[in-house]
Amino acid sequence: MTLRVVWDRMNAEVPNGTNSDGQAVFKNVLLRRGDEIPAEVTDFSRSLYLSIGAAKDDGLATSIVQQASAQENTPAPSPALTPEQPPNPSAPAGGIVVEEGETSPDVTTLPARPENTANKDVWEDYAVSLGFKRTEAESLTKPNLIKAADAKRAELEKAQA
Repeated sequence: MTLRVVWDRMNAEVPNGTNSDGQAVFKNVLLRRGDEIPAEVTDFSRSLYLSIGAAKDDGLATSIVQQASAQENTPAPSPALTPEQPPNPSAPAGGIVVEEGETSPDVTTLPARPENTANKDVWEDYAVSLGFKRTEAESLTKPNLIKAADAKRAELEKAQA
């Protein structure tokens, strides 16, 4: 995944060998808006930059969701209901059963999208309201969850059209 800096300026820590005790040593690199985040930056730092909005995927690489699905060997989020697929008639009013005690709204009612800065718990609830299983939503990192939820919402909006 190729990340680009969104902020005007930011520092990134890049590994720079080890010290005499065998501990990793990092050097700070100044990055400006539009710069590519170096591949040497740790996955944790890359995830952090995404979650705080300091960087974004420039779209040239495979999406985070597809990478996460491939790494975890789990299927991507299930497709939205189409008009040819009516909701489960035994489901409670207002949605279909996703997991015991959880429901998903009808495809005609989409919940408001949370801000990117909202807590991961808010994003998990939002994803469940779009039809994700709670365990699936909880297993994704926040950036992956946002991408997956946005993709799911686009599918639902397309199914409504």
